[in-house]
Amino acid sequence: MEYELETLGDFTDFVPKDKRDIKRNINIVQEDVGVYAYVVAVPRDSHQDEYVTIPASFGEPIGNRCYDIVRDSFYIRGSSFHAIGFVPVNYKLLMNDVGWSVDVPLPVSVLKRYMSEAQEKEFKDWKSNFRYHNFDFLQVLNVF
Repeated sequence: MEYELETLGDFTDFVPKDKRDIKRNINIVQEDVGVYAYVVAVPRDSHQDEYVTIPASFGEPIGNRCYDIVRDSFYIRGSSFHAIGFVPVNYKLLMNDVGWSVDVPLPVSVLKRYMSEAQEKEFKDWKSNFRYHNFDFLQVLNVF
């Protein structure tokens, strides 16, 4: 069924129904592939253009990270990085009626929930060295 743009009116009229329908059709599925997680210390001073190179040996990044194919590594703005290590879960968003799925990064709270005591201690020790930084997480699907 084709619509003329004039007959649809203002598209914002449909936003509440669109959001409702999208939310109803999205499923969140836990998978056991897991992710390999890194944390990057990013200077709060945006004038500091420092970059770190993180080896890509563990798989495919979740999200839009700059991948250097020649060096097989990720290139990310920051002063330093720390490899948190393997986290045993990952999640996908699925919309079955249109055949769509996407891997989603884990929120920090979920990453922390699955960290071992050793991972959490090493992360806190490393983080304590960066008082004037924000922290960005790189998550890589654990593809071997």
